[in-house]
Amino acid sequence: MTGEIIAVKINSQAARSILKSDAVKADLLARAERIKKRAGDTGYAVDARNSPNRSRVEVAAVTRAAITRESQQGPLRRAVGG
Repeated sequence: MTGEIIAVKINSQAARSILKSDAVKADLLARAERIKKRAGDTGYAVDARNSPNRSRVEVAAVTRAAITRESQQGPLRRAVGG
């Protein structure tokens, strides 16, 4: 098997369909909610949307206190594992 080249062709439309599926979006939302809870929950919001190629979810500091806390202590970054 050493040195053998294997070609793989991805079905882009099917991959896009999976990445935009309700199941993937639900999984991303669950992950985002856990991150939000680990970051302190208060002052953070979860936003979910579909982009042209995939579902997207983000957790962001939305209150002045959370934004300040994030810039000084980084609880959101730590909640993600960074």
